[in-house]
Amino acid sequence: MVQSWFSLNTDRGAVLWGILCCWSGVLLSCALISTEAPIEYVVPLILFGTPAIVTLVLWLLSRIHHARRI
Repeated sequence: MVQSWFSLNTDRGAVLWGILCCWSGVLLSCALISTEAPIEYVVPLILFGTPAIVTLVLWLLSRIHHARRI
């Protein structure tokens, strides 16, 4: 069975997840700092919120992709 390139169970999926986490973290940091949010909120959101959001978005996109294939 051939796995999709979008699967997080592949090396490509892991690299995609890592790149999206890095760039999302950078953009979220810039957005929070520009709104003058306290650093106590910025650091936990970047460290824990970004990977959770990216994982959720990729999971939703994989579900949509899988639903279209059926």
